[in-house]
Amino acid sequence: MKKTKKLLSALMALILCCMCFMPLPLNAVKAEASCSHNRSFFVTRPADGCIPGNGYYECSVCGEHIETEIAGSAHTFKWVVDQHATQFTAGRKHQVCEKCGLVQNMNTKIPVNKQTKGFSDSISQAIADFVGVLKYIVEQIRDFFVNTF
Repeated sequence: MKKTKKLLSALMALILCCMCFMPLPLNAVKAEASCSHNRSFFVTRPADGCIPGNGYYECSVCGEHIETEIAGSAHTFKWVVDQHATQFTAGRKHQVCEKCGLVQNMNTKIPVNKQTKGFSDSISQAIADFVGVLKYIVEQIRDFFVNTF
């Protein structure tokens, strides 16, 4: 019987903190087990658009500390055409989140437009393609200067 009590007290002395895995004194384990937890929530970094934030709950009675993530809002993607498709060449497009600027689906192919077009339609499309390429180049140059300086 004495060996069982010694083993039990040794095991209870090895109870570890769930956050840092350090051994807890027996009186701390009893206090936490009997705590009714009066938790308050604190924000360490608020959510910013699509980017999640961080916070934690802390018990004012026993000091229990629980980290948590604050969910950001959902992405709202829009398609951006990098190069329009013509009747001879495929185009390219990608998606950009309107809130945080996240880019995905780079170089998604736009199929060749095989509809029969008249001469004036082809010239209009060529001009539109040229303007699209110029816009893309200007955006790349602007992004380079904004990110560099």
